[in-house]
Parts: sequence; C-alpha cells; structure tokens
Amino acid sequence: MDNKICRENLNEVGDVMFKQSIKFPLIYVVVLTVWEFIANKEVNWMDNIMAFFIMLLIILLFKWADIPYKWNKDK
Repeated sequence: MDNKICRENLNEVGDVMFKQSIKFPLIYVVVLTVWEFIANKEVNWMDNIMAFFIMLLIILLFKWADIPYKWNKDK
C-alpha cells in the first residue's frame, strides 16, 4: 500500500515538474520562430526544435536533481 502511494506521489511530482519545465522552452521557440520569420522570411525548424529539446532536457535535469535535496531536507 505504501509503495503504491509513493509511486502515485512521484507521478504527480513528475507531471508538475514537466509542466513547469516546458513553459520556458516553448515560449523561447515561439519567439525565436516569429523573430526568424520577421527578420529572415525563412525559419530554421530543425535548429529551433533542437534548441527546444536541449533547453527542456537541461531544465528537467536541474529540477530532477533538486528534488532529492528537498526530500532530505524535510526529513
């Protein structure tokens, strides 16, 4: 029973972490795409998508690395 509760809690933490982490890279890609379209009339989709995924992975890594510290701090 405790294991199930712990797993559900981790899923909720993961969902919240992902939803918070995706906001900045998504806004960055939209702004970058609009800027490229206005300035160059040509959009480099692969560069924009790769920048999005790299930023998302870095932010997720930082948020993931921060969670165990908070759990140990609460104990």
